[in-house]
Amino acid sequence: GAPQDGSPGPVCRRRPLGYRVDRHSGRMTALQERLAEFMSRPYAFPTAAMALFLLELILTLVAPNFRRLFLPRYGRRHRMMGAVYIAVLIVGLTDIAARVSSGSDDGESAGSGAWGAWFDALGFPLDRPGRVAFDVLLGVAGTTLTLTAAYDFKHAHEEDRVQNKASGPLDPDQTVTFEEMLEHSFYQALNLCQVAFLHLVARVDESDRALGRRHMSLGSLAPRLTLLSVVTVPWVFRGAFPTNRFSDNYDAKKGRDPWGVTSLLYRMKKYQYVFYKHFMLHGLNVGVAIDGFEGLRKPRIKPPGLGPGPGLSLVDATPFRLYWLGLNAAYVMEFFLQTLVKRRYLTQGRMLRMNQFLMLVSTASAVAVLRRVSVVGSVVSLAVNFARASGECGGVALAAAAAAAWRMAPGSPEYGYGGFLAGYDAVEDGHALVWTLALAAVALTPLERGARTFLAKRLSATRSRPAKAKVA
Repeated sequence: GAPQDGSPGPVCRRRPLGYRVDRHSGRMTALQERLAEFMSRPYAFPTAAMALFLLELILTLVAPNFRRLFLPRYGRRHRMMGAVYIAVLIVGLTDIAARVSSGSDDGESAGSGAWGAWFDALGFPLDRPGRVAFDVLLGVAGTTLTLTAAYDFKHAHEEDRVQNKASGPLDPDQTVTFEEMLEHSFYQALNLCQVAFLHLVARVDESDRALGRRHMSLGSLAPRLTLLSVVTVPWVFRGAFPTNRFSDNYDAKKGRDPWGVTSLLYRMKKYQYVFYKHFMLHGLNVGVAIDGFEGLRKPRIKPPGLGPGPGLSLVDATPFRLYWLGLNAAYVMEFFLQTLVKRRYLTQGRMLRMNQFLMLVSTASAVAVLRRVSVVGSVVSLAVNFARASGECGGVALAAAAAAAWRMAPGSPEYGYGGFLAGYDAVEDGHALVWTLALAAVALTPLERGARTFLAKRLSATRSRPAKAKVA
């Protein structure tokens, strides 16, 4: 009530009825503006697609089943590595989102763009040492995750205990075997080797610029070709790992429907693997070894909006970061999603849809990386593989020889690029390089085949050896 002295009481100032609605709509408008600004950036759509995949995975599958997936004692090493791997994927996607938001690959524009201050406060985008550390961590985590899955669940997943019609994780009644996990770990290790190779070549290019060394001279090519040899050597150990054929998954003789939905997906995965192996692995490695990131034919990638000045090497640029994250995620998720189907946390149809979506994102991201691939080297590698004319090491040497010869050919659109009279600084150096690579391929073929056969026999003998009985 009013005071006894007759003075007016306290005035109650009520906010307009539409105040809360206006404030809420204002926030929504600001959010929509930020989203619109983000989606207008290059590579925003594949980044958003990857974010949607991880959000669906975490919010609808991982979070509701966290205790049953990650806390049981059985297979604890693998469960812990699974949680670590998901965290690593989140870090990688946040780094890419920060790059897309600010239009910066190297952190120069950190803090700008939609959510720029928020990304900057979290330390994104990563600087060069951070990118190297992340790529190593991603490769090590993926390989460790696969090996812990193989050995923590070895007893229940050996082929003599699992009754599968074929191999592969896309069927609801299939169980991923110990041998399939071992084979998978080889390709995870290859990812680690390739990204280390790309980072080292980027540093070699920077050294060449600092020394003023001509890019296509033998002095510049020698370290890159040495790194190419080192990154290809792991294929010698391929015979030490099991081999599972894609065609077994759509072979009518094994009781499979050759043209069923799952069989079509396996066919797509086979062609995707062939494309990955000969273009995105061997072709990219050869293209980088011959042309480098500072090649005459292929200018460095410049982040949009940064203006003039030197750009970034492929391994540091947003399209490659997005492709690399999608590739590594696809390697792991096909097995993880199949496990969720077996545990009845996920339906078969939804698992296939999520696999298709991730396959589409990773393939679309690879398009931007193709400009660094040596098409000639990729085609030669593919032809050598299908003709069974050589092993992987010999095939890569032949692919590098073909790429170098194409670089020298007067009929090539790359001949004389940049004012040089030939594709190389000296035609004699180019001829010597081509013949050296070709002869190396001839010598490497029997050596690689012998090494792979020897390792395969030794490993098969070790596996077939019966376990010793324990003596009381």
